[in-house]
Amino acid sequence: ILMEGEFFKNRYLAEIPVLAEDPPYVQETQDTSRAKGGHILGRWTRTYSETSDSVLQLYYDYYDKDIDFANAQVNTFDIDFQHRLSFLDRNELVWGLNYRIIHDRFRNSEEISLDPDEETLLYYGAFVQDKIRLADRLSLTLGAKFEHNDFTGWEFQPSVRLLWQAGERHSFWGAVSRAARVPSRVEHDGTVTEVLLPDALDDDTATVLVVEGNSDLTAETLIAYEIGYRFQPAPNFWLDTTGFYNDYKDLIAYRYLEGEPASAHPGADIIVPLQYDNGLRGESYGLEMAAYWQATSRWLLQASYTFLETNLNQDLPDAEDVEEFLIQAGNPRNQVSLRSAFNFTPKLEFDLWLRYVDRLVDNDVDDYTSLDARLAYRPSARWEFSIVGQNLLDPSHAEFSSIEVERSFYVKADWCF
Repeated sequence: ILMEGEFFKNRYLAEIPVLAEDPPYVQETQDTSRAKGGHILGRWTRTYSETSDSVLQLYYDYYDKDIDFANAQVNTFDIDFQHRLSFLDRNELVWGLNYRIIHDRFRNSEEISLDPDEETLLYYGAFVQDKIRLADRLSLTLGAKFEHNDFTGWEFQPSVRLLWQAGERHSFWGAVSRAARVPSRVEHDGTVTEVLLPDALDDDTATVLVVEGNSDLTAETLIAYEIGYRFQPAPNFWLDTTGFYNDYKDLIAYRYLEGEPASAHPGADIIVPLQYDNGLRGESYGLEMAAYWQATSRWLLQASYTFLETNLNQDLPDAEDVEEFLIQAGNPRNQVSLRSAFNFTPKLEFDLWLRYVDRLVDNDVDDYTSLDARLAYRPSARWEFSIVGQNLLDPSHAEFSSIEVERSFYVKADWCF
């Protein structure tokens, strides 16, 4: 049996652009926002035999967070059951069931609102996976996930994977899978009003984007193709290389509502009415490389590099005048990660994580390098105490938007029973 819990509470200063009645009709205001929440996880593992075991997991999560001038309170309860069994000396079957309840309560504001402002959503489904040994060094894994949600109904997500162990040190594998993402509450039921500062457009025009939700949205889908190779040149050293290609359809983006009137906003010279729509499609491809070196019995080193190229296309009929507002965010092309896990003693651990992330051109976010550190003490098998520092190299940096991620420290206690 495993029990785990976590609680957090913080306050932060947020800068929010709002409209004003006097020129230049837009200004940034500072507001003290807060966030609090926590989770409890319980897991019960039972072993029936060497070829059969099961896991039952219960999870509850709560958070209360300010979003601009609005507030969201979300309660999530999740129960998962998983069973593994082997049979016929060639099959290893894993199947499971899942049930999730999400209840949210939203305090609307002029900047963001949901209709209805309180909702309970149900998700339930099942999955099955069978790993079949075709030959001594060849195995085939077939799997599928069936999940039902209140927005798009049933979603089917199959996968197939083939693994060939060419020798003691060489392995090749390939996989094809389908994944789906269900629309969020904001995309389905929300209205978001975003104010663009004049300097963002190199003029003094106050511009407001009004984005409406869409109850007719379908799930975003992805067909992923992967091929990989693992090489073990030494007993304590591994090299992994993976190439991938992803085909995206029905991605959710903004659609311009030509001719649709928008609510009047004082001081706004341009009001752009938009709606969430499944109008985006495209592809991504890249390469992932990873190395694992068990330098000593107490020291593990990991390194990885990722190259990612993303090409997305959107249907923009008769939207030339507002196309600049519909540009989609990109992904970092290059990422590098270095990890070190060192055990001073069986009870004292020290971990470091250094990573570099390339700049986001479409988001106008610079590249950055960050360093995280963790010192953990385990006085017994049931207790662990740790001190964690994040983003130690700089006071703050942007990762996806103009919102800065600041340097932080926290203390954590884990109790297992």
